[in-house]
Amino acid sequence: MVELTANEKRNFSNRVTITGSVVDAINGILKLTAGIMSQSQSMIVDGLHSFSDLFTDIFVIFINRYSHEEPDAEHPYGHQRIETLGTLAMGSTLLFVAGAFAYENVIKLYSGGSDLKVNFVSFSITLFSIVSKEGIFHYISRAAKKIKSPLLEASAWHSRTDAFSSLVVMIGLIFSYYGYTWFDSVAAIIVAILIGRIGWNFMKDSLVELADTSISNERMKEYMECIMKIDGVIDAHSLRSRRMGNKAILDVNVQVNQRITASEGHEISSWVAKKLIDQFEEVIDVTVHTDVEDDLMVAYSSVKNLFLPLRSDAIASLEQIWGDQSIISRASSIRLYYIESKILVELILPLKENETRLSHEMISTLTQKASDLSWFGRLDILYRYI
Repeated sequence: MVELTANEKRNFSNRVTITGSVVDAINGILKLTAGIMSQSQSMIVDGLHSFSDLFTDIFVIFINRYSHEEPDAEHPYGHQRIETLGTLAMGSTLLFVAGAFAYENVIKLYSGGSDLKVNFVSFSITLFSIVSKEGIFHYISRAAKKIKSPLLEASAWHSRTDAFSSLVVMIGLIFSYYGYTWFDSVAAIIVAILIGRIGWNFMKDSLVELADTSISNERMKEYMECIMKIDGVIDAHSLRSRRMGNKAILDVNVQVNQRITASEGHEISSWVAKKLIDQFEEVIDVTVHTDVEDDLMVAYSSVKNLFLPLRSDAIASLEQIWGDQSIISRASSIRLYYIESKILVELILPLKENETRLSHEMISTLTQKASDLSWFGRLDILYRYI
């Protein structure tokens, strides 16, 4: 499937939303008119619910204008969380409206109800609302899955709550037709509860994302399995994730061989990021930390609190302690390996055919002197023939 550009996603989402808003406007006008004429509180509440859908549609179009923008200097990870904030605002509005409707109808229920007039028009409009809103739900839901938009998915479910609420209204009208007019207020309260529940779910999901809650454990296991299949990765740990709209950002520590070059370690890390982004469509960014040991275990060791000297300081200390016997100046390459809170020193010495290697006594003396340095681990001498 060809990935749509940000502009194409925005335009597609707007077309779908405008189609839904037309249906919402028609339903809202019809239900409010019928509700006022029949004095049905549940129909009035349901009509206002339809108009809240219309407000949601306008809100979705506004949010889409910004949430699908490409990353920029101020938003390097993109603008997806604008959509999350929009979903949070939508859920808050639904929850507030539901609470107000429920309160009003509880008061009305205890005060004796209303003089409800049930007629064929009320039934017809309610039936039309159930059918049309269920159809719009499937239409918007398919579109949301196509562009992977949580906000559009929330809008789809908002439409389905209208279908559910109209179904409850229909039941209330049937009871009222047979003389149980008080059930109209009960139906209105049930509708309000349905609206409030959907609103709370939207809020909860958005707050979970804004709190940087991790991706599901099952998905995290899939990420780890992908990492461990990459050539050169010995182990991996501290895999962390956070959501950015319908996308995911990861960071992970991978352990590689202690004696490989920095450039090879970097290349392994690059492949880890590439494989994760290629294999999982939601992953947009991966930060990979390359380790030469399981620092998750060593981090709790007291010796880890000691910072080892960097190259210039380490070499200066070796030259000073070796004095006249220093062979630093002769080395064509000096490699330092920071392993298990020690530094392993590897010197590569050029050697002509008629020259002899350093004696074991000489190497032993250099090692013994360097052992006075708290950070020194081992001395290895290698030769390069010239």
